[in-house]
Amino acid sequence: MWALGLIHSLPGWAEVLIDGLLLCLIIVPVSYLLFLKPQAKTERERAKACERLKHLLFSNPTVIYSCKADGDFGATFISENVKAQLGYQPEDFLTDSSFWASHIHPDDSSRVLSGLSDLFEKGDHVHEYRFQVADGSYRWMRDELALVRDNLGKPMEIVGSWIDITTRKEMERSLKESGERLRLATTSANIGIWHWNILTDELAWSDQCKELHGLTADQTISYNIFLERLHPDDRVKADNAIRDALENNTEYDTEYRVVWPDESISWLVAKGLAHYDSAGKPASMQGVVLDITDRKSYENELIKARQVAEDLTRQKDQFLSTMSHELRTPLNGIIGSADLLYEKLLGPLSDKQLQYVAQINSSANHLLSLINDLLDLAKIDSGGRIVCLENVFCGESIDALNAILSSQIKKKGLHFKITEDFNDVCVQADQRALKQILLNLISNAIKYTPEGGHITISGQPTEDGFFRIEVNDTGIGIEPEVIDRVFDEFYQVNRVRDEQLGGTGIGLGLTRRLVKMHGGDIGVESEVGQGSSFWFTLRSSIELSSEYESLAVSEEHLQDRAASGKILLVEDNEVNREVILDMLLVRGYEVETACNGQEGLEKAATFSPDLILMDIRMPIMDGITALERLRQMPGTDEIPVIALTADASDKSIKKHMLAGFQDHLSKPIRTAALYAVLDQHVPTATSELKPINHEIHLRKMMAAKSEVAVNEVS
Repeated sequence: MWALGLIHSLPGWAEVLIDGLLLCLIIVPVSYLLFLKPQAKTERERAKACERLKHLLFSNPTVIYSCKADGDFGATFISENVKAQLGYQPEDFLTDSSFWASHIHPDDSSRVLSGLSDLFEKGDHVHEYRFQVADGSYRWMRDELALVRDNLGKPMEIVGSWIDITTRKEMERSLKESGERLRLATTSANIGIWHWNILTDELAWSDQCKELHGLTADQTISYNIFLERLHPDDRVKADNAIRDALENNTEYDTEYRVVWPDESISWLVAKGLAHYDSAGKPASMQGVVLDITDRKSYENELIKARQVAEDLTRQKDQFLSTMSHELRTPLNGIIGSADLLYEKLLGPLSDKQLQYVAQINSSANHLLSLINDLLDLAKIDSGGRIVCLENVFCGESIDALNAILSSQIKKKGLHFKITEDFNDVCVQADQRALKQILLNLISNAIKYTPEGGHITISGQPTEDGFFRIEVNDTGIGIEPEVIDRVFDEFYQVNRVRDEQLGGTGIGLGLTRRLVKMHGGDIGVESEVGQGSSFWFTLRSSIELSSEYESLAVSEEHLQDRAASGKILLVEDNEVNREVILDMLLVRGYEVETACNGQEGLEKAATFSPDLILMDIRMPIMDGITALERLRQMPGTDEIPVIALTADASDKSIKKHMLAGFQDHLSKPIRTAALYAVLDQHVPTATSELKPINHEIHLRKMMAAKSEVAVNEVS
């Protein structure tokens, strides 16, 4: 109140004071708005920025720090994330000036500390070293430093960043070890590595690659120099191989010769792959080179050896041909003359003279047999002897041999017996070869069976579709230690005894060859002093007797095995197709037929069979191709497919099974074998059998016997 009184007591001051107060009331708020409020906002933003920076530093793997620029380089600042990265508190670095230096790996310490001189010379420095972390292990760190100077250029402080690079170092170590192993492997294997930058025409070769081309490690290399190192006759070929690989985006693979400075020649094989840019143009190529001089040398030796062998074979064939002619010609005169004398066509002979003539005839025929065996072996070796398979009745061959050998059998007083009616046994065989097989086995039995002994011919079918023929004797037998060698060519079990009996070791070796050429097997069981049993197998064929009733299908027997199901038969041979069709219809199957693989695919898609019988060799599309297509078509991909083929070899069966066939049937198809396979793959159910005219069926099977090519392999 006294102030107001004072104002009123001083004329003029009241107005001045009031004006001043009003001015203050205006200036203070305005000043706050203009200066103090923005400053407060800036402080808040600065605080937020600091908080963000602190967060970034803590969550970032890079540790930020500063330290003294002299002395022990003690830390003056280090970011909080050092705890997360290394396990230490910032205070560990800030309170102990030697903390950083004392935790550097002993093997790296001197290198790191001496390297700081670069920092003071250049103003910055980077080094990598191992640092011990809180758990006691060492981690690889990358340390990037920068020197801070004052206005006068005097060092003030060092600032830097620190990051863990252990993972990278481990990868580098792994890559280095891999590189060292690769270098060791390529050096040990004498393999060169090369890289060609097509854009710059720069060619980089490993030392081994240079050495393989006759260059020293310090010699420069270019594409033109590479071509110059090659044999003149190989340069165009090698150049074209590279260009073809680049143009067609294929593997570069070629062989060429290198001419060394001493004019010696080595063979190399080069392989490589090209890399293309985004425009599809070749940018580079890299690959390897391998010395194949030894391999080429072996190949050349093999070629020469093959040529020598072929020449020797030709000479041998020529010799055998000449020998055959030169020996057969006089033998013809000897045997012919002996026959004339023996038949008394030139006049009567005394008993003694007839005995001598018989010995001459026997010896001459034995010699002729040896010549024939030798020639047959030679023909087999050279591929000149082939077997033409046809349906052969065994009875005819056995009866013919019985007539031929009867005189020898009677002479030794042997008991000869045939226990099987072979007239109804039909096999797939070359008739001449079958007679030769039987002749060799029966002749052996006669030769090694003492007077009054027994020889028996028997046979029986096997479960796998073959027929087994046995020649049993009560002869001297074979020792166990040599029985495995009786079929070796030119091997004699007992040389002295065999030579006395006329054995040469040729017959059984030839017999085994002939049986194997038929796809059959051969063996022997024997006991010394008791006799031997030689056996062989041939694939069974259609069995036909003089009465067609033997072929009639027994309805009572088939009734038990009658089945239902849908069968697709794919067979190009009309006769075979009709015969198999009858076999299927008589059992109650619903059947569709096709003449080739393409037609078979179409029928399979519409008919939806439960099983497909597929011939192998057919026109338009073969059976294997058709099978591949079936497996790709929806609805047919799981249908069982059975291969039909005349090739019964193990190799053929394996090939078809690997191709994806579920089973295999060999021609001629036997009814029992067909039904057995069908029962395995198609659900069976009793059904009414369809009648079949057996007389027509017989005619079809007879036609199949006469019309199917004897050497067909389908």
